[in-house]
Amino acid sequence: MNVFARMALHRAARRYARLLPGELQADYGASGAYTAGQIAATLDRRQGPGRYVAVAYAGFLTESDCQAIAPSLPVVLPYNLARDLFQHTFLMMLAVSVPLLIRENTGRTST
Repeated sequence: MNVFARMALHRAARRYARLLPGELQADYGASGAYTAGQIAATLDRRQGPGRYVAVAYAGFLTESDCQAIAPSLPVVLPYNLARDLFQHTFLMMLAVSVPLLIRENTGRTST
C-alpha cells in the first residue's frame, strides 16, 4: 500500500469512527453489535460507503460476518487490520475529546 492509499485509509477510519457509533445508536438504539444492513443503511444515508468501507464493517461486525460481505466490498482488508484501525482511531478520538469536555465544564456551578 503506497503512502497516499495509507493516508486515505486513515482518513476513512477517522470518518467512520466519528460518524458511525452515534448514528447507529441514534437509528437503532444502543447495542453491542449491529447488522451489515444497518451499517450499510446508515452509511448510505449519511455519505455513501467509500472505498475503505471494510473498516466501518470491521468496527461493528464479527470476523465471520465481515468475510461473508467481503466479496461485495470495493477493497478487502484483513479483518484484524481493519478492526484494530477502527478501534485505535475511535479511542484516540475519545482521548482528545474527553479532556476538551472536562475543560469546557470546569468552573460551572450546578443549579
